[in-house]
Amino acid sequence: MTSPIPSGRRTSVYELPPRPRTKTEWLGALLLGAVFFVSGALILAHRPLVVERFLEWGYPTKWMTVVGAIEVLAAVLLVIPRFARHGAMILIVMMLGATFTHFAHGEYFAAIVPLTLRSEEHTSELQSLE
Repeated sequence: MTSPIPSGRRTSVYELPPRPRTKTEWLGALLLGAVFFVSGALILAHRPLVVERFLEWGYPTKWMTVVGAIEVLAAVLLVIPRFARHGAMILIVMMLGATFTHFAHGEYFAAIVPLTLRSEEHTSELQSLE
């Protein structure tokens, strides 16, 4: 999708300046940011249940620090309008990894949550481009 800009050069919507967020978009960004921030913080805190799950999945516990830090960073980026796309992309990759982990270990019901959150991020991102 292209749009003319004052210089006469056509550009994609990804190069257009972001428009201000609506109240609903702020609410969505804050809620998703809070969910991922808390989730990342719990992973960073090495809560016993989280440690147990990582070990069940065969992941080393030192990955918890990396995964938790990335999740917290992405949650913060999601709330900052200028960097929201970057945060959303990072979280999409994280949710794809979570979905793969759940499917690989036969946790089909648990895979619904990352798939749902990933689709919400994508939907919010597409709506903000309009």
